[in-house]
Amino acid sequence: MANDAGEKSPDPSVFFAPNSHRQLFVHDTAIVRDMNYPSQISDAQRFFAERALWLAQPDDMVVLADPIEPAYLQYVRDQNLGPKRPPSVPYSVSGSGAPSCLTDRILANPDWLETIGDWVNAAPSDIALSSFCTTPETVQLSKLLADRFRQAVPTTDNAQAIGRANEKVFVRQGLENTGIAQIRGTVVETWGNDARRTTDLLWRQVSEILADTPRAMIRANRSSAGTGNFIAGPGDRNRLEAWLSERTQTDAYLVEAFLTAHSSPNIQYWIDSDSSAHFITATDQRLNGVTVYNGNRYPAATVSIQEMQALSSQVLDWLAAQGVRGLIGIDYLETEGPHGHRGLQFVEVNARYNASSYATAIWLQINRMRGLCGQLPLTHWQMYRLVRTPLRTFSALRDRTHDILYYPGACAGVVPFWTGALAHGLFGCVSMGRSLEEIESLEAEFLSRVSDPP
Repeated sequence: MANDAGEKSPDPSVFFAPNSHRQLFVHDTAIVRDMNYPSQISDAQRFFAERALWLAQPDDMVVLADPIEPAYLQYVRDQNLGPKRPPSVPYSVSGSGAPSCLTDRILANPDWLETIGDWVNAAPSDIALSSFCTTPETVQLSKLLADRFRQAVPTTDNAQAIGRANEKVFVRQGLENTGIAQIRGTVVETWGNDARRTTDLLWRQVSEILADTPRAMIRANRSSAGTGNFIAGPGDRNRLEAWLSERTQTDAYLVEAFLTAHSSPNIQYWIDSDSSAHFITATDQRLNGVTVYNGNRYPAATVSIQEMQALSSQVLDWLAAQGVRGLIGIDYLETEGPHGHRGLQFVEVNARYNASSYATAIWLQINRMRGLCGQLPLTHWQMYRLVRTPLRTFSALRDRTHDILYYPGACAGVVPFWTGALAHGLFGCVSMGRSLEEIESLEAEFLSRVSDPP
C-alpha cells in the first residue's frame, strides 16, 4: 500500500514547545543505563549531547553531561539553530559514591542551581524543564526549581508513567483487554543473576512456541533499537544462555512467535496535558537483518497512515489514562497472513525522544528555518543510526565530507549527529533531499567517504 497522498509536514510547535515556555534541557544519561544497551553502545550513548542543541529554541538553556566539540557546536549555529546561550557543563563531582547522572550532579551542587536561577530570572517568561530525557531524577529537579523560582513550571511530574510505558511487559499486559492485536507470546520473569535458571524458564516457553512456529523471538523488557532481541531456533539453547549472561540487569522478557515482516512502520504523536493526542508523522523503520533497527525513512511508503492512526487510537487512549504525556512513538510490523493478506501488527511503545523522533526533529528544525527564508521544504529524509568509522572527531569528519553536508539554502545534504561518540568510532547521520533516489545516493557517497581509512 502506498503512503497517503498529501500528508502535510507537522507543526513544529507541537513537537518542540507545546506549552510555549522557555525550556531547560538537561541531557541526563540515566535513561541509557536503564535501557540496557550492550557495553560498547552504552559507553558511547552518553555522548548524545547534541540532541538538546537541535531541539532547543534560541531562548532555551541546555545543560550537558559532557563538553561538546566546538566545531560541532558551530555547525549547529551555522544552521541558525540552537540556544543563544552557550551550553553549560556542570563541574564533576568526585569522590566515592559521587552521583554519576547529570541531574544528580546538579542537585548535589548548589552553585549549579544558582547558575540555572540566573537564567530563570533573566527574562520575565515562564520556564519549564523539557521532558525529552524524563527520569525520576529530572522530576525531582523540576519540583525543586518550581519551589525555588516563581517562574519555573513543574511540567515533568509523570516520569513514573513514562518509565512504565517504556516497559514492554507493562504495555503488553495493559493492552490485553483493549482489543489491540498482539503477537502470541508470554512474559517470563528472570531468576536474579542466574543465567542458567533464567535460560531454563525461557527455553520452556520457547519450546512451546517452536512446536508450531519455526522460530521464537525473545525481547528484553527494557531495551532499544533491537539490542534486546534474540531469535531462537530449535538448537539455540546454549547460545541463548550466553546471550543472557550479558544482560544481568533485565528483569523480564517477552517470548513471542517470530513473525516475518515486509516492513516496520513507526508513527509519532504528542499527548498534551489535557490527554489529547496530536499526530506528528509516520516513517518506515530500516532494519539490519530482521530485528536490529538502524534508522528511519520519510515519507512512509509501505502502509496507509489512516490505518496506523486507527490502530493507534486505542493505544493512545490507554497511555493517556495511565498518565503518560509528551512524545510517543508506536512501532508496527506489516505481516502477511495465511492467504496473502497483509496487515499491521502492534509491536511496542517508545515514550521518549528516541532515534525516530530525533531524526524527525532535525528535519523539522531545518525545514522551519527554510520556511523563514522563503525556501521550499526538503520532502524526503532517511536516517542511518549506527555508522562505524575510523574518524575520531567531527572536525575530521567535516573535512572529508564538507561538500555534501547540509548547510542553509542547500537542496540536499547530510546532517551528522551523535558526534561525541566518534571517540568510540560511532555516529549517526540524516540525509535530506527532494526524492528517495537523491537521498539514497547522497547517503551512499557519505558512508563511502567516512568508512575509508584516513
